Amino acid sequence: MGKIIFKYRGQIPALVLILAIPFLLYTKEILINQTRLNFEYYSIILIFLGCFMRFYTIGFSYIETSGRNRNNHIAKKLNTTSMYSVSRNPLYFGNVLIWIGIILRTNNLFFLLLCVIIITVMYYYIIKSEETFLENKFDHQYLVWKRKTPAFVPNFLLYKKSKNKFNYKSILRREYSCVLAIFLTILYLDIIKLFLLQEIIMVNQFLLISTIFIIFISITLKYLRKNTTILDD
Repeated sequence: MGKIIFKYRGQIPALVLILAIPFLLYTKEILINQTRLNFEYYSIILIFLGCFMRFYTIGFSYIETSGRNRNNHIAKKLNTTSMYSVSRNPLYFGNVLIWIGIILRTNNLFFLLLCVIIITVMYYYIIKSEETFLENKFDHQYLVWKRKTPAFVPNFLLYKKSKNKFNYKSILRREYSCVLAIFLTILYLDIIKLFLLQEIIMVNQFLLISTIFIIFISITLKYLRKNTTILDD
């Protein structure tokens, strides 16, 4: 089960976004209008913290680890410092913060609960599969790290500085698609929320301009990654 979910983990968010339509349509009466503004503030904070967690983790990770590979787990070295000293799964923790932040913008408790359930099940099986892989590959080294490091929620008191130099190029190569997905998802949810609940198509101008800008940056970075050596280590 874990290997299957790991392989198709990129498609699961698309399923969540499809489910957003019926949930926002048929559960609109539970919207908590008086807390909408607060939810949007919390949303921004969680998304920012999630992105920071991802960027900081990737910036200090070894090459050919923490990757976006689909078919097989890849880890030439075991990351045990920086964010990996406070959590065994800092990238997934960052993802959860981002997803909860995005879903909070819908102000819909049923949809939030659905997403929490899906995310919990998904990462439970993915982490279980990855831990089996890491234990088989790194054996005692992994078990020592596993005993002293929390599985998911970080304990920053355990932080251990990495000997690696912060690699901003790795972030530029790998994370533009993540940032683009965040903006496109927020834009999508805002559009369907307004259309389903108010029967109007209206887009926040700042959000639209920001998304267009991120699209341009993403296309540029993708071109540089594939056709030049500027982003190479």
